[in-house]
Amino acid sequence: MLDVGGPLRPGDFVWDEQGAPAGRTRIVVDLEAEQLYVYRGGVEIGRSSIIYGDVDKPTPTGTFPILDKRAQYVSRKYGSPMPYSLWLTKSGVAIHASEVEEIYATHGCAGVPEEFAEL
Repeated sequence: MLDVGGPLRPGDFVWDEQGAPAGRTRIVVDLEAEQLYVYRGGVEIGRSSIIYGDVDKPTPTGTFPILDKRAQYVSRKYGSPMPYSLWLTKSGVAIHASEVEEIYATHGCAGVPEEFAEL
């Protein structure tokens, strides 16, 4: 586990892949904790605060493969930028760069700080 020195505040993230083995990358989103965790070869290499879907457009739960990814994208449905998108569903739910503040929500996606999403 990464030593992050305490709970992450909105917009905070940590990334440290030093010493992590090569291997499969796994992303875990914890909606209750409002955190996203990235593991490579079973070792945590990244953690970020997130925003997620509001009550009228909730973020789905479950296990999802990454269906597609794009560095630059704009939602056709909402006209919102979705940089560094990792698509989880065919209906457009993704993990993508977003402004991460307590007052914001998404249309069902998981939003992370742009610097983190780029990594």
